[in-house]
Amino acid sequence: MKKVSDPYSIVSADELALLTGSAKKSQATGVDTGFKYRHAFILLAGILATGRAIFYPEVVARQLQLLSSVGDISGYVQMRGLLSATLFIVYWISYVKDWHSSKVSLVMAAFTFVWLVADSFSFGRFGAGPMQPVMVATFLLRAGIAYCFLINSVRDNRAPAMPRHLFS
Repeated sequence: MKKVSDPYSIVSADELALLTGSAKKSQATGVDTGFKYRHAFILLAGILATGRAIFYPEVVARQLQLLSSVGDISGYVQMRGLLSATLFIVYWISYVKDWHSSKVSLVMAAFTFVWLVADSFSFGRFGAGPMQPVMVATFLLRAGIAYCFLINSVRDNRAPAMPRHLFS
């Protein structure tokens, strides 16, 4: 089958190269100093949240104060913690090795935001009372993590130069 090229194409060759990803990254005009602080926040908050979910799932499940008809969700909380830990490891490897770090960061922002919305709807449906302040703080912390992932994805062209390390 012969591919027909349209001389009156809506998309130019430069735009097509940008869309398909074959174009080079735009050169950084300077290093974004916020990367260091956003990564420190993600690392600290990620270790805190996943550590609580993996090692203390009963405490996290109890703090949610769900209706008694829901049952024990500590196994679910622990599995979510393990999945979060796995995704954090993939994110850090992609950042250190510069392996599609902007795309991986965008996927992490999407995962974090979707989990945050799903958990808030789940709490709204199965919550047995007002939300405790520690859970409000947890939701705000997770919203901050999603924001940091999104900003890191947008400002990937201003990331620190290679070679990178965990705290750069």
